[in-house]
Amino acid sequence: MKQSRKDEIQAQINYRLVEKVSKSMKEQAVLNEQLQNSIQFQDKVIESLSDLLFVLNPEGEIVLTNARTSSILGYKKEDLENKPFVCLLPESKGQSFFNTIIEQRSIKDVNCNLISLEGEVIPVSFSVNTILKPNGETVNYVICAKDERDSKLLKELRETQSQLIESQKMASLGTMTAGIAHEINNPISYVMSNLGTLEDYSKSLVHFLNAFREIDFNSENLGSQLHSFGKLKDELDLDFVREDLVPLVEESMKGCIRVTEIVQGLKDFSKIDSGEIDSVSINDCLLKSIDSVLSEIGQEIKIETEFLDELPQIQCQKEELTQAFSNVIKNSFESNKDDVLIKVQTLLDSDNAKIEISDNGCGIPESILPQVFDPFFTTKTVGEGTGLGLSIAYGIIKNHGGSIEIKSKENQGTSVIIRIPLG
Repeated sequence: MKQSRKDEIQAQINYRLVEKVSKSMKEQAVLNEQLQNSIQFQDKVIESLSDLLFVLNPEGEIVLTNARTSSILGYKKEDLENKPFVCLLPESKGQSFFNTIIEQRSIKDVNCNLISLEGEVIPVSFSVNTILKPNGETVNYVICAKDERDSKLLKELRETQSQLIESQKMASLGTMTAGIAHEINNPISYVMSNLGTLEDYSKSLVHFLNAFREIDFNSENLGSQLHSFGKLKDELDLDFVREDLVPLVEESMKGCIRVTEIVQGLKDFSKIDSGEIDSVSINDCLLKSIDSVLSEIGQEIKIETEFLDELPQIQCQKEELTQAFSNVIKNSFESNKDDVLIKVQTLLDSDNAKIEISDNGCGIPESILPQVFDPFFTTKTVGEGTGLGLSIAYGIIKNHGGSIEIKSKENQGTSVIIRIPLG
């Protein structure tokens, strides 16, 4: 009985030992799996780095790199392992750079060069951190190197882009300056010419009046004096002066008004408006613009409207926006004055109010589409337009955080699409 009891106790002990060992093995398996997952995760993080990575031992030998390093330098990963890091640096800087790492332990954004397998010099920016034991002993140096060739190329591209933009600005400025000179010079020229003629007329009239004042109506030879006076009138051609005087002044006034319009257009184009911001209905602005254009043109034109009643109001400068719409609508009318049909439509486009103003006019050649918003660019004959209408509209829409684009094909009409944020 005693032996049987001993065997039973031993069996229970063995069972518990097996149970504990089994449980320990399961826990170990879980830990191994977690460790494996952690290692795989770290490997993926290392391989996904866009910078070159070097992990060095305290002697400066490479113990770990990533795929980016192999790709840039041309080495296989196994060829870099145990290779002295200084071998990848220019001979004149290799050892001194590593000495700096040892001394400073932490370095940020230091420019240097790496030498590829093919001998290519690759500019990089280094950042270094040192992993230490609790007692301060160095375990590893971790070096990240950013390939500066991409940054250099991006910098060059930005500089080139900036130069192109400045060149385009200068070209636009040249066009604008030439436009100002041309547009102002034309009315000023005939105003100056008319003033020269008016000067001659005034001299003739003064001469005629002085001659009249010298007539002695009590003189015996009054008849002779009146005859000479009549002859002077014919010589000065005063009948023609009388007929030409009023049209000459009217024409000069038109020239002055023309210059005033150009100057006002320039002010509208360049000013920063200080008008109040109001909650405004786009539909109401468009109706006001249509009325304004019809009044200015002074003739009946076909304008169809299709407004979205549920279009929310927007915060804007009402008078400016009305002016922008008026300029676009007027431009549509002038594309085909004889039989023009203009359609004005409002829609909701995501977070924007969308306004489309289209016409059945002659369209715009593709070659000049990029220039239509340039100040003083116009296809009209001299004296018919300033070339500022669409430029002003463009500036107003941009100031309201919106966009304006033109879709057009020659002889197929034009659509101007405006989007203005609702917020």
